[in-house]
Amino acid sequence: MNENAYPFRVGNHDCMALRDSAEPVDVRELIPDVDDSIVAEAFARRGWSTATISFDFLGLFVRCGTEQIVVDPGWGPCTDRLESRFDANLRATGVKPEDVTLVILTHLDLDHAGGVLDARGDLAFPHARHVMAEEALTGYTSDRIQAVLAPSDAAAYRRMASLLCGRTLLTLGETEIVPGVRSIPAPGHRLGHMAVEFISRGKTLLHLADTVLHPIVVEHPDWRTGYDSVQETIRATRRRLFERAAASRALVFFSHAPFPGLGHIASEGSAWRWSPLQTGLRN
Repeated sequence: MNENAYPFRVGNHDCMALRDSAEPVDVRELIPDVDDSIVAEAFARRGWSTATISFDFLGLFVRCGTEQIVVDPGWGPCTDRLESRFDANLRATGVKPEDVTLVILTHLDLDHAGGVLDARGDLAFPHARHVMAEEALTGYTSDRIQAVLAPSDAAAYRRMASLLCGRTLLTLGETEIVPGVRSIPAPGHRLGHMAVEFISRGKTLLHLADTVLHPIVVEHPDWRTGYDSVQETIRATRRRLFERAAASRALVFFSHAPFPGLGHIASEGSAWRWSPLQTGLRN
């Protein structure tokens, strides 16, 4: 266990939370529309900085029977701003990219999907099937969205689409990907955004991806974050998935929580509470 790779188990599944990168984010950028004093009081009550937080970029590895699954392999070569370490951190655990059999993309923002490419622009996981929502792939390769993207980002999506042609499962609605692994539509953040649920021996791991961009949103699900596309839709998505997490007593993972991104969501009246997994790591 270290500050880049955290192993854990869910039923028979061997899992690993992996850090790709991190950067500081202003709390006001994260929660732009709520009065400063209200935001500061909420963050201070939980012991979080009221000015700047460390915004982690996390991915997940799950060994599920014969499947070796990566969910959201980070930025890869698609950033000049940060050092993407998902590949190196995965290799350090003893898993080689060639051994990965399945890559699940919760959505196609490049901090989640860029890592399907390697530094040469080839597939980083050459033997894996890839899974994403049909809406994500058709949306990000459409003329409408390609026209408003930065040229380098548009090129990355075209390259992904070309390389993944014929080796991708495109999901519509809630879909069983392999036994015990389901994609769950989670609209409101980006086109085709989805959560992923793993179930083994009565235990559940629910990967909420960017449904939650900081734990404060669990306790204030109606607060708008600065990175969501359709606010009314993401609010409804949060409530639906928080109810699902609480009802199943799932271990919850999300992509930008303080590392290792794990905890539980419990119902508290008409709201919820986030309880981070006690790991001994600083979070």
